[in-house]
Amino acid sequence: METLWMIISYFTVLAVLFFCFDDLFIDFIALVFNLKPKDISLDQLAQMHNMPQKRIAIMIANWHEADIIERMIHGNMGRVDYLNYDFFLGVYPNDVETVLAAQRLEAVYTRVHVVINSKEGPTSKGQMLNQIAQHISATEIWQKKIYDIYMLHDSEDIIHPLSLKLINYEMETVDFLQTPVFSLPTKWTDLTRAIYIDEFTESHTKDMLVRSHLKGGVPSAGVGTAMSHLFVSEIKQLQNGELLKEDTLTEDYHLGLMATRLGYESKFVCSYVQKKNRVDYIATREYFPALTSTSIRQKTRWTLGISFQGYDNLKWSDTLAENYFLWRDRRSFLNSIVLIASYALTLSYISYYMLFGAWPRLLTQDHALKGLLELSFYLMTIRLIQRFRLVSELNGFKLVLLVPVRWLLANYINTLASIKAFKTYRESVKTGKRPQWVKTTHELPTMFGVTTVEIKQTENKPYENSIS
Repeated sequence: METLWMIISYFTVLAVLFFCFDDLFIDFIALVFNLKPKDISLDQLAQMHNMPQKRIAIMIANWHEADIIERMIHGNMGRVDYLNYDFFLGVYPNDVETVLAAQRLEAVYTRVHVVINSKEGPTSKGQMLNQIAQHISATEIWQKKIYDIYMLHDSEDIIHPLSLKLINYEMETVDFLQTPVFSLPTKWTDLTRAIYIDEFTESHTKDMLVRSHLKGGVPSAGVGTAMSHLFVSEIKQLQNGELLKEDTLTEDYHLGLMATRLGYESKFVCSYVQKKNRVDYIATREYFPALTSTSIRQKTRWTLGISFQGYDNLKWSDTLAENYFLWRDRRSFLNSIVLIASYALTLSYISYYMLFGAWPRLLTQDHALKGLLELSFYLMTIRLIQRFRLVSELNGFKLVLLVPVRWLLANYINTLASIKAFKTYRESVKTGKRPQWVKTTHELPTMFGVTTVEIKQTENKPYENSIS
């Protein structure tokens, strides 16, 4: 029994250390190459304001979004500092309320266009976006004007006023661009929702910058994603007219990595404007799930699409950098196994102490194991300090206070999501049935888009491009 306990202890602590050093490597690269959010200088800001505006098509897939889509469009049309863009709202014929809401918007704004799906809903987000992309292509042929940039957004997104100008500026040199996605402010005691604050803050102010710098492929977050017309044209040609793969639950993730596979320059950009008393990040803001059950369902879809379907569709790459980040993307199920083992081991040690009044000999006499446990404790402390620092810089000190509590809750959610994703994937392989896409309920701040300003509609003829 003691030998088995020792084997499990060594296996667990070595696995924890392996994952810790994996994360520490990202910290090291970020430090060495000074990879962090960049301040937009006054000169760069002037260039962003003055350069010719590329024509942008913003695609939004909708299913039962009648309660927010009008406010989303009203609010963003009133705040976006850009002229040469159009919204394309995809709706289903059997979702009558959303169709009517979208058509009301189309009647008000010349930049809003409704695309009614040829199939009844719900299908999948990828299928809906493909229908929108086909409609945009037909519009380009009909108008003999191309959209230089295709963008992905969701019906709950609050777009930063400078977002499109930043994208217009950066897309001079790249064909695939991802901008940050951050949570809207929430109560510091709202634990589940704040988990996303922690995770996206660390990912989109550090990890994704490292990934972009090392050319490891920039996955799309599904919102705030920009693609050149050239890339869109090639990917559609390779995928039988489909912009996004419909046989995966994370079609956006697959899209981003395909840009790198096809040799297109990809980039993750995290920039901010320094205001008098605050730092204003140019990022998409939205609410994330507040209920633990909803978060588990959403993360199950993410894990299933990225870890399991991602391997089926993408396999491995020819480059070391991309393979390294593919490994990081796919390690979630292994994380859950190690977490379960580490918690079980910790509880067994504590139970032993409570029963016998002393720690087991394995901890007191095996100096190698004791040293490894101490090292893992120090490395986990570094991880927490990193998260404290990043969350504090972006969201303020108050939200930092419950980071350790949210870390434990996140472990619980992510572990259950990984196990459910594995079971769903195994069942789909066994039965041959594709896992069903499940939508997350969306919401907006109560007053967003309620009060709108009069917006002058223009044709922006100086920026139109001809394909005739």
